[in-house]
Amino acid sequence: MGKMIELTASDGHKLGAYRADPAGENAGKPRGGIVVIQEIFGVNSHVKSLADGFAADGYLAIAPAMFDRVEKNFDVGYQPEDMARGRDVRAKVPNDAALKQKADAFVKTAVATIMSSRAWTRHSAIFIVADEGDFTGNAVNGGWDSPAGCCDSPVLPKGDPDISASWPGGLYGGALVPAVVIDPSGPRHFVSNVAYNHYSMLRTIEDAWGLPKLGNSAAATPMGDLFP
Repeated sequence: MGKMIELTASDGHKLGAYRADPAGENAGKPRGGIVVIQEIFGVNSHVKSLADGFAADGYLAIAPAMFDRVEKNFDVGYQPEDMARGRDVRAKVPNDAALKQKADAFVKTAVATIMSSRAWTRHSAIFIVADEGDFTGNAVNGGWDSPAGCCDSPVLPKGDPDISASWPGGLYGGALVPAVVIDPSGPRHFVSNVAYNHYSMLRTIEDAWGLPKLGNSAAATPMGDLFP
């Protein structure tokens, strides 16, 4: 069972976060660290249970409260009214060029730090992915720039009240997102046309390390063409 802590952003902003530490043989010496990113529902019981699950597997897991700049301690369920509240709060989160520049700078620094460390070898790989597509406020798609392509996405009817009256009907997910893989021993400038999802990345890591399959990764397609 984890606990809420306080983090400080680079600009001094204070935000909450749920931290779950491993116990047993991994107490004080976790197998690694995992950042659990919330959905539009905040750091709710589901997000906390995910962090607790990673901690039970020996990892230190932290779920930052990404909406704290707009509403502190935002935590809702999955009813239609909760979805509406989540979308409203998400729409108030800054989504400007400066924020994207900070994200780009963070990724650049993180990649450079990893590749210059002793942990980086010819057997290493870095996966750079996004959780979902851009939330641009597009009313037709319930706020998403594009609703297409997400693992386990449902097919929702035309005019679904949880999306909008102008929703044309069809697959409703978090949108297609790019993925960049940095692998010192893999193919150069290679672009894969295979449709993968987030479970594919997990399945690839599990296969490489001979680990048991977690949940939906058992049925996922590993990213084999990136690691011939």
